[in-house]
Amino acid sequence: MSVLPSRGVHCCWARSTSILRVSSDTYARAKRGEPEWQVNLDEDQLARVSYLLNIHAALGVVFDDPSKVYGFMSMVNHNDGFNGRSPLDVIAQGDLTALRETWLHVNLLRPVIIGDEGRVKL
Repeated sequence: MSVLPSRGVHCCWARSTSILRVSSDTYARAKRGEPEWQVNLDEDQLARVSYLLNIHAALGVVFDDPSKVYGFMSMVNHNDGFNGRSPLDVIAQGDLTALRETWLHVNLLRPVIIGDEGRVKL
């Protein structure tokens, strides 16, 4: 649950709960990091966490500079799909489709393996 703040994103409480689709109480307990506390997430919530983690992983492949990895989500972006908004502004709408589209945009930035790179010879 701490993926948004740990990414260096200046993200307010309401945005975080909207993006993750969790209650303020659930978010607060998760932020406290109580080791014995557990929460059951539904499929939609698990998908949101998965998209956020995969966005972060893709940014780590795309950028060598940690400030870009951690700052990308709050940077204004003029590419298609963002239209002058930051990726964080887009996903803060709370729509799973917007989160998925943001992941697709970021994932497309990853380098493509060309030729025999990555092939395993048996």
